[in-house]
Amino acid sequence: MALQLFNDRFTEAYNAVGFYTYDDFLEFGKIIGIKETRVIKIMGEFNDKEESIDKLVDTSFLRDDLKEFYKHSYKDRLTRLKMVYSTRGC
Repeated sequence: MALQLFNDRFTEAYNAVGFYTYDDFLEFGKIIGIKETRVIKIMGEFNDKEESIDKLVDTSFLRDDLKEFYKHSYKDRLTRLKMVYSTRGC
């Protein structure tokens, strides 16, 4: 949601695919003054949490259909976060 703070400055990635990607989060981190290496580390930590998220959702009191919805939403966002449009790798 914070990325909306710079919605008049979309990256090429956003313009090309229509949603926020790795490039957008990296750019946002720079705009708010976080060192690039720190932004990369923070985004990398999301990749390590998928198993923990699944366990957390599975043990919740949500209905099974909502559990699947939450897990699907998380994995969809994780896939988008991993997507690199620029020539800069992650």
